[in-house]
Amino acid sequence: MRKGRSWIGPSAAALALCALSACGTGAALPTAGADVCSCLFVEECSDGAVDLGDSAGSAAPDVDAGPAGFVRIEPGTFVMGSPPDEPGRHSLERQRTVTISRAFWLGSREVTIAEWEEVMGPRPAAFAAPPGEPVMFLSWSDATALANARSRREGLEECFVDHRFTSVACLGYRLPTEAEWEYAARAGSTAATLEPQWAYAWYRPNATLILHPGGKKSPNAWGLYDMLGNVREPCIDDNLPYQTKTPHIDPVVVGDKLSKISRGGDITTEGLSLRFALREHASFDSTWWTLGVRLARTIPPGE
Repeated sequence: MRKGRSWIGPSAAALALCALSACGTGAALPTAGADVCSCLFVEECSDGAVDLGDSAGSAAPDVDAGPAGFVRIEPGTFVMGSPPDEPGRHSLERQRTVTISRAFWLGSREVTIAEWEEVMGPRPAAFAAPPGEPVMFLSWSDATALANARSRREGLEECFVDHRFTSVACLGYRLPTEAEWEYAARAGSTAATLEPQWAYAWYRPNATLILHPGGKKSPNAWGLYDMLGNVREPCIDDNLPYQTKTPHIDPVVVGDKLSKISRGGDITTEGLSLRFALREHASFDSTWWTLGVRLARTIPPGE
């Protein structure tokens, strides 16, 4: 388990070695168990975006044990984006040092079809698939609808209203911010990707364009599965360049832009593009056949 900033247990490298030596390319490895919580500030930015600030007014629920299936991600500082010489790099991946100032909960796996249907009801027959596979054929709006529905079901406030993130004070389920997503995906790594890629990800060379149940590949160093590959994961942020305002503390860009960021790549992604810094986007109401969802949840400081 992790206590504070220290990780005690199998490293990402050790898990990969286990996969290489004993498990084969598609075998499941035991999770490197982790305790896992956050609140976040929203960076003031241009292009119509707003500063949601550190709004108050929400009563904290009992979250001592955390939601089942979620991992506690501790605060820290990391370099977000990619260096100019990283193969496959895009111009909107400019590096910046980002601080995640509070802990947050993040799903250890992508939401499955069974988990979706438990909250949202049956999927259309055209989208039928085994219940253990990640839900797909979603839009950003679908993903936020799931977050709101799960919040209502558990008596929490909704974090999205009219396709907009409400406030960092919201304690219901939500999507991760781009910064939270990349911080958690990297799990302390400064490399471009997880290596060997086949041990951690379902992507074009090994997925044969078929989705796979979560947990069949190695988790990263913080116990998160499929952060790269399988399905793309939507984030809160609008599709805008990273802001230049410093310091970068819990940044998230939310404005009037209708194009939303997704992260992680999917089963169609080639190895060169399967990188932590890769940014993809689509309209908030556009359905992608490889877009799924991984939920996050804010927890007040001190919890």
